[in-house]
Amino acid sequence: MSVTPQSIPDRRRNALSALTGEFVNPEQERAFRAGIRPVWLRRIRTIIVVALIAHLITSINDYVLLGAGAAFTVLVVARLVVTAYGLGYLWQLGRNRSLWLWDLGLFAFLLLLLTAFLGMVVARPDGVRITAPAAVLVLCVLYMAPMARLWVSTLGALYLSLGMLLIGYLQHAAPTAQLVVFGVQLLIANLIGYFVCRGIHQDIRIAWANQQSLERRERHQRLLAQLSAHFLGLRPDQLDDGVQQTFRTLCEYSGSDRAYLMEFDAGRQTGSMTHEWCAEGVAATRPTMQNIPSALMPWASLKLQRGEVVQADDVQALPPEAAVERDLNLAQGVKSFLCVPLSHEGVLLGMIGLDCVHEQRQWDTETVEMLRFVGQSIFNALHRARATEQLRKNESLYQTLASVSPVGIFRTDAKGYCTYFNDQWMRLTGLPPDMALGNRWQQAIHPEDRQRVISHWNQAVTGRHTTEAEFRYQRADGRVVWVHACARPLFGDDGQLQGFVGTAEDITERKQAQLELEQRMRLDEFIARVNMRFLRPNSEQGGETVQLALGDIGVFTDADRSYLFLYDWNTHTKSCTHEWCREGITPYIDQLQNLPISNFGWISPRLLRGEIINVPTLDTLPPEAAAERAEFQRESIQSLLLVPIVSSGQVAGFIGLDAVRAQRTWSPDTILLLRIAGETIMSALQREQVERTRQQHIHELESVNFELERRNMELQRLAYVTSHDLQEPLRAISGFATMLREQYRGRLDARADEYIGFAIGASDRLHRLINDLLTYTRVDQQVRAPVDCDLNEITQVVLDNLEETAQRLGANIEYDALPTVVAEPLQMIQLMQHLLANALRFHSDEPPVIRVSAERKDAEWVI
Repeated sequence: MSVTPQSIPDRRRNALSALTGEFVNPEQERAFRAGIRPVWLRRIRTIIVVALIAHLITSINDYVLLGAGAAFTVLVVARLVVTAYGLGYLWQLGRNRSLWLWDLGLFAFLLLLLTAFLGMVVARPDGVRITAPAAVLVLCVLYMAPMARLWVSTLGALYLSLGMLLIGYLQHAAPTAQLVVFGVQLLIANLIGYFVCRGIHQDIRIAWANQQSLERRERHQRLLAQLSAHFLGLRPDQLDDGVQQTFRTLCEYSGSDRAYLMEFDAGRQTGSMTHEWCAEGVAATRPTMQNIPSALMPWASLKLQRGEVVQADDVQALPPEAAVERDLNLAQGVKSFLCVPLSHEGVLLGMIGLDCVHEQRQWDTETVEMLRFVGQSIFNALHRARATEQLRKNESLYQTLASVSPVGIFRTDAKGYCTYFNDQWMRLTGLPPDMALGNRWQQAIHPEDRQRVISHWNQAVTGRHTTEAEFRYQRADGRVVWVHACARPLFGDDGQLQGFVGTAEDITERKQAQLELEQRMRLDEFIARVNMRFLRPNSEQGGETVQLALGDIGVFTDADRSYLFLYDWNTHTKSCTHEWCREGITPYIDQLQNLPISNFGWISPRLLRGEIINVPTLDTLPPEAAAERAEFQRESIQSLLLVPIVSSGQVAGFIGLDAVRAQRTWSPDTILLLRIAGETIMSALQREQVERTRQQHIHELESVNFELERRNMELQRLAYVTSHDLQEPLRAISGFATMLREQYRGRLDARADEYIGFAIGASDRLHRLINDLLTYTRVDQQVRAPVDCDLNEITQVVLDNLEETAQRLGANIEYDALPTVVAEPLQMIQLMQHLLANALRFHSDEPPVIRVSAERKDAEWVI
C-alpha cells in the first residue's frame, strides 16, 4: 500500500497525539491551549505557592535537623533559585504565547522543583524522609497533569520515581527488598497516575472541544440569525453596502481574505462577479471577472453544475484536471479557496466564494454551511430587491398609467368593497374620495339603473366571475354619464379570491351617437315609409294619401295636430288643404280656407322668406306677434312648428305641427322630417297635377290622331284613285310617242327625234312616280324591310330624274364614291332627290356646282 506524501505528517501527528494527548490538528491544539490558559495560570500559581510553603517548612525542618551546615546552605540556595525561576516563568508565561516555550518552561520548572526535593532526600536519606516527600511529590505531579501536556507530567513522574530509587539504592538508605517493594509501589503509582492523568487530560480536551463546538455552533447560529435579520431589514438602495458588510463579517468569521458573489447567465455559459470584499492588502479581482466563459474553468464549472462544493485547502495540491483553476488562483495569489453553488429548483444561478491569500486554510463543514446560507440569503435579497425595484417601477408605471388613463380604474376587496380608484373614475362618478370607498359608490348610479347594476354586481361577487354592464352615472351636478364597466376577479396562489379589478369607460358620446343613429334610422325608415305611400301604385285619391301621411307624421312626432297649407298666387290666398288631428283635438280646416297670404304680419313674411317658425312656448313670441299669439290661444295651441315648402325657387306653402296637450320642444330631426315630408307631399301633389294634365293631353291627342287617321285614309283613297286614273292617259301618251318615234324616226330633223325621246323618257319617269306614289300610300299597310342600298346607284337614278332641270340651268353635278347603307330604297331616292332639287332651286346667278361626298364618323355616315 503506497502512502502519499500528504499522509505522512498526519500519521506522525496521530502517533504523537496518542502519546502526548494533544489534538491532531495543531490549530485546534493551539486554540485549546489558549482557551484554558487562564486555568493553567491559576493552577500553576497555586502549585508554586504550595511548593514554596512546602520548601519553607522543609527548610525549617532541615535547619532543625541539619543545622547551619553546608548541606543546609546548598538546599536553601537551590530552593531560592527554583523560587526565582518559578516567579520569572510565571511572569514570562503571561506574555509569551509560544506552545513549545510553554511546555519546555513548565518541564524545566518541574525538573528543578523535583531536583530540590531529591536534594533534600539526599541530605537525609532515612526511611521517614523517603516515603513522605515521595508521596507529596507524586501527588503534586498528578495534580499538575491536567494543565500540562501529558508527556511533561509523565516524564516528571518518571524522573522523580527513578531519582528516589536511585538515591535510596546509592545511599543504602534501605534494604534491597525494601527498595524493590518501594519500586513496585512507585511503578503502580505511576501507572495509575498516567492513566488517570490521561483520562483527565482527554476529558478536559473533550469537554473543551464540546464547549468550543457548542460555542461555535451558538456563534454560528447567532451570526446566521444576525445576517438573516440584517438582509430582511435592508432597503434596496442599502443592499450593496449590506452585502459588503456581510462579506466582511464572513471573512472575519472564517479567517478569509476575500469574499465574492458571482451570477451566471440563463444558459450558464458565462458568469460575472457582482459583489466583492477584500481585506487590507488584497487586490480586488471584480473588474477582471466579468462575462467569464464557463469553459475557462471546466473543473470547477462541472462540479458547480452538479451542485458540489468546490474547495481547495492548498491550491497547489489541486488535481491535474484542475490545472486551469490552479494557475488562475496562483496568478491571483490565492492559497486556499472555497466555492459553494447557489441554485433554485435545481437550476444553477451562481456561486459564492472565499479566498485565503496570506495563509492556507482548512475549510470545515460549518464554514461551508455558513457560506451556503449567506450566499442564498444574499441571492434572495438581491432577487427580492430586484423584484421590489421592478415592483416599484411597475407600481409607479401603474400609477402613472392609471392617472393618465382615459378610462376609470378601480379595485375592490373580496367582498366587493371599493379600495382603490383613479382620477378618471372620480371624474366619471363625480364623487369625492371619501364617498367613493366601500359600497357608497353605488349611490352615484342612475336611479333607473341602480337596482339592476347592484344585483348584477352581487351575483358576480358571489359567483367570483367576470362581469360587465352598461349603465348611467348621475353626477351631483345633474350630468348623466353613460359608462361601460368591466370587472375581473383576482385570485391568489392559494386560489382564494382577493378582490376585483375593473375599468369604467365613458361611452356617453358613443351612446348618444347610437341613440341618434337609432333615432335617425327610425326617422329614415319612417320617411321611406311615407315616401312609399306616394311612390307605389295606389288606387287611393291623392288627398287621401296626403291625409294618411299627415297622420303618420303626427303619431311619429307625438304631435296633436298636423296640417298642410298651400298658397294660391293667382288670388294671393292660402288654404289648409289637409289636416290630421289626434282623438279629442278640435279640427280647424274648415275655418282656414282662402285666407289672405299677408295676414299675420309676423309669421307670413318669415315663411315667405323660407324661415322655419319654431315656437316651443307662446311666451317666446315677440310683442309684434300679438295677433299670432291671440290666434294660437284661441286654438289652444301651446307649441307649434311651421316649415315652409319651396318648389321651383318659390314658397308654395308650409307644413305644420301643433302641440295642444302640453308644451313641446321640437328637435332638429322633427324639423328635418317636416321639411322632407313637405317636399315629398308637394312633389306628389305636383305629380298628381302633372298626371291630370298629361291625361287631358293624351285624351286630346287621341282625338286629333283619330281625326288624322280618318283624313289619311281619305287621302290614301284619293291618291289611289287619282294615280289609277292617271295611268290611262299616261299610257296613251307614252304609246303615241313611241309610235311616233318608230314611224317618223329619220324623217324629221334630229331635234324632233330628240324631243320625241324626251317625251318618251318623261312619260316613263312619270309612270314610275305614279307607281311609287301608289306604293307610298300603302306604306302604313305594308312596311318594307330595310336592305343594302348602294348610294352610287341611288344618286345616279336621282340625276336621271333631274337631268332636264340640270341641263336647263347648266348645273355641274359630281359625286365621289359613296358607301352602301342599310335603308329603304324608295325613301333614300326621295331623300336624295329632295336634297339635290333644293340645291338646283336655290343658287346664285352663276350656274350651280353641286358635289356629293360621304364621311365616316364613328358608327354613322355623313352625306
